[in-house]
Amino acid sequence: MARDHNRKGRSRYGPKFVALYEPMQRTKAWRDLNCKARCAYVELARRYNGGNNGRIGYSVRQMAKNLNASQTTAMRVFQALQEHGFIVRTKKGGFSLKLRHASEYRLTEYKCDQSGRLATHDYREWEK
Repeated sequence: MARDHNRKGRSRYGPKFVALYEPMQRTKAWRDLNCKARCAYVELARRYNGGNNGRIGYSVRQMAKNLNASQTTAMRVFQALQEHGFIVRTKKGGFSLKLRHASEYRLTEYKCDQSGRLATHDYREWEK
């Protein structure tokens, strides 16, 4: 069995990073996003590990904490990213006494690892 880390615990694939490709940044949808929504996209993309697209869990509370913003702002950010076509919610989260789980998302710029569908790049068709 191959190891993904060396003896010191470092990944043998190098440091983790988030790629923001220039063609995506040149779209009208990206240019229309405010800075909080762009930061939220980076936070979501950080959770993508190359094999979990469609199952990227992120709650409004977590986003609010990571953006140093209110939960209302975090909700607006998720909504903006969905409306502009950067993410699709694949599973709605819930917060009840018996069942607590975050919503799950798919980044449209990558292939869906859950269903096997190719990248849809929905943000390319966004119009104001």
